[in-house]
Amino acid sequence: MALISRNDIENYYEDIELVKRVISKDSEALEKLYFKYLKRLTCFVGNSSFISSDDVQDVLQNTFMAVLDSLGEYQGRSQFFTWICGIARHKIVDYQRAKTRRIDSMNKWPVGEYSETIPSNDLLVEESVLSQEMSLKIQSIIGMMPEHYQILLIEKYIHRKTLKELAAARAMTEKAVESLLTRAKKHFRYLVKQNEYFSGDGSYE
Repeated sequence: MALISRNDIENYYEDIELVKRVISKDSEALEKLYFKYLKRLTCFVGNSSFISSDDVQDVLQNTFMAVLDSLGEYQGRSQFFTWICGIARHKIVDYQRAKTRRIDSMNKWPVGEYSETIPSNDLLVEESVLSQEMSLKIQSIIGMMPEHYQILLIEKYIHRKTLKELAAARAMTEKAVESLLTRAKKHFRYLVKQNEYFSGDGSYE
């Protein structure tokens, strides 16, 4: 068993004090604790064989949110970094499962319902049935979007959830969800234009 160094002991008690201050709503302590472990935790998550480099920031955000929610449960029985790594492991697994579910959902994206799926006058498409190629392009664009936009669009246009259901799941008002949905569709259109999808000359209008 490795001997505990003086630095380890000092670090342990510093973390205990910082955790107490964060629980007491000390924003300065929160910032210090966050940046103290950001780099190490980024390396820890990034070294996971289950997480791609593109997903690291999402997992980090999920981990830090879970850490904040669980700070009261930290009993000091291990080093603080060891404790947050335990939370990160769970978030890595949760993220991978959620990503797999999103991919499964996108594979069910309707081929011939594009005009219904993303209703916008900014995306005028021929009223004929879309090809499988078009469906794959839509899936590709959705896959480029931030996770919260992906989930929102899939729930709204594949699972056909109402604004009320979407709002309840997010503890938001229907108006706020409607605004979020508008931003998600705007981002979708931006990605369409950036990637020159849906027409030979790069135009989508």
